[in-house]
Amino acid sequence: MKYEIKKLWFDHKMLHLFLLFQLVAICILFFGDQPANQDISNNLDGYTYYLKKCEGRITKKTDTFFEQEADTLAERESEYETIYKKVSDGKMTVAACEKRLSKLNVILGRNAGFEALYEQYKHAKEQRSNRYLLNTNAWEGLLTKEHLDYALILFSCILACVCFGSEINSEMDVMLRIAKNGKKRIAREKLALVVFGSVIFFILEYLLELIFLQNKYGFTHGGYPVQSISYFQEYDKTASLIDVAVGCFLWKLFGCVLWTVLVSAAIIWLRKYTLAIIVSLSGMVLSYVGITAEYVKYRIPGPLGAMLAAGFYRGTIVSNTETAGKNIFSYIQLSETRKMWIFLIDLVLLGVLIFYIISKYSNCWNKKRFLRRKAIASLIIFLIGMDVLTGCSKYKKENQTYNLKNCQNFETDKYIVYSESNEQGEEFIMAQDKNTGERTQVVKDVFRNNKDIADCFYAMDNYVYYIETTKDRETVYGADEPGEMRLIRVDMRNFSTKIVFRINMKTISEDILGITQKTNENFFRYAELSSFLVSGDYFYIVSGKQVYEINLITKNQRLLFAFDGINLSFQDGVFYYTDHVSRLVQYNTRTKKAKTIKGVVAEMLQVAGKHIVYEDRTNNGAITCTDLKGKQKKVLYKKENFGVYVDTHAVYYLTENNELHEVDYNGLEKNKIKLRRSGMVYVFFDYNKILYDDYGKVTEYNK
Repeated sequence: MKYEIKKLWFDHKMLHLFLLFQLVAICILFFGDQPANQDISNNLDGYTYYLKKCEGRITKKTDTFFEQEADTLAERESEYETIYKKVSDGKMTVAACEKRLSKLNVILGRNAGFEALYEQYKHAKEQRSNRYLLNTNAWEGLLTKEHLDYALILFSCILACVCFGSEINSEMDVMLRIAKNGKKRIAREKLALVVFGSVIFFILEYLLELIFLQNKYGFTHGGYPVQSISYFQEYDKTASLIDVAVGCFLWKLFGCVLWTVLVSAAIIWLRKYTLAIIVSLSGMVLSYVGITAEYVKYRIPGPLGAMLAAGFYRGTIVSNTETAGKNIFSYIQLSETRKMWIFLIDLVLLGVLIFYIISKYSNCWNKKRFLRRKAIASLIIFLIGMDVLTGCSKYKKENQTYNLKNCQNFETDKYIVYSESNEQGEEFIMAQDKNTGERTQVVKDVFRNNKDIADCFYAMDNYVYYIETTKDRETVYGADEPGEMRLIRVDMRNFSTKIVFRINMKTISEDILGITQKTNENFFRYAELSSFLVSGDYFYIVSGKQVYEINLITKNQRLLFAFDGINLSFQDGVFYYTDHVSRLVQYNTRTKKAKTIKGVVAEMLQVAGKHIVYEDRTNNGAITCTDLKGKQKKVLYKKENFGVYVDTHAVYYLTENNELHEVDYNGLEKNKIKLRRSGMVYVFFDYNKILYDDYGKVTEYNK
């Protein structure tokens, strides 16, 4: 081992190359580093002055601070403009003017720093729970670099080629492997030497970068949430800046080891170290440059994603169609299960490569016993891995029901969610705890002056979804131009919000040069949106008499089908609707095929569990239930009704005298409720009470 170290680092001058590459890396840091936020660096004094007063979590006190400071700076700017006029009018002496101007110059000199901080505050206040205020330049410089470390990649290649390739090129490796008294550990020693050299290079380079960023910007508040950096604002887990810094370091370290072993294996396989370098480097660089979709790079096993690392935490950006000269971005977050799969596959790949190197480079007199031990060890590792991964599955069986007829009330695991209106006609999305009865508004956004909240919403499991439309600053004929439509997800466990879909809603879009204009089709599609639902990775919108499917990951949109605009239900991946001649149709979202159910002519369609409830047009509108195939029909009520509601166990219909009757699916009446006057009735699938909203006066009745 001592001889191998001396030969590699001193005889072949790799120590000189090591120092040269480190020097180049330091020069790139000193002369090539640019702050992530140039406004902060250019106005650091003013920025730091105001940041000290409001850093950390955004509270009401923070809001008040920015409002007051903005008013103060506006007053000082106004005073600056009028102060010379006061001197000329004789209302102020020249000495007093100069004294006052010196003070104003100090205050207004911080104005640019305040504006830089205010831009950060405006974006952070959208998600107050995990977006804190801090100087982000050091952390962004460390964590947000999304490019390959070419110095490390090239050094590892050269190191492996010199260690293995010099002997392969002279065919000295053949003698080492066939000599009867040769040592079998030669391959392990060489491989350990190469990996150790690459790891030391990476760690030293990382430490130098840390020292440089600390001296230039300064690392502060490492315990703040990582979402405080705009680069990671869509990350949906809880992690601090230090957590992510350590995680990125470990991923890059693992990628460095995997890359070094991969190059070593390529040299032993190709037996031409020049060809091995060309193949390895071109494979890495082409993958990095050629794969334009960032999210793909982190889903392909190998060293590429690990050496980039940040995308495992950030959520990778997908750029969609360019509208009005702007790219529309979405975020894809890698799940913990997917990360584990990628790591395990890379770990297996690393083991296979090490096994290949050692078996090919070992002395042939000791290979048989070595291979037998390695085979047993590999089998044990494989069985452990299979045991750990057994039962892991990305998909789970869907269990959700949606009826367009009653799309103003839903049920989550803990809450019932419904629309409530007051006497002024204002509507609110209300959530009521099933156990305590405590009621709260779902939409807690207080900055609504530039937003419209749509009446429709959807709820399932622990989430409630609603839609908001922002208003653009530009105006058309004195009216606010729509800006962006967003699908917001509210986690009912802590009432935190996340944007899961967004799209440009400008009515007129221009090309990049602003020469040609065209009507934005998205506007008309979403302006007519009356209801929606979310199922897995798909967002289904009901627009007019059409249903569209949108993939929340790729953002691809497609028209699924047209219906009569009234009767629509969804259950477990299947839509049920009536066409323009009232025929009942099933549309399977998995197979993308529609099937007409014969013998059913329906109105006021609803689905519940194993039953379809509808008004039969062939039987004077009688309330009828049938199975999901439309074969076993049963009439429940023949006379005129004024509203039909369903749950998994019963059907409810409202009569002319405002009585709500509850009948089971065999037609037997179980309960009758006398309501005060006409109001909104909310029947939930599993909740054991019925809500009756009489213009804000909510009453509960037992089922």
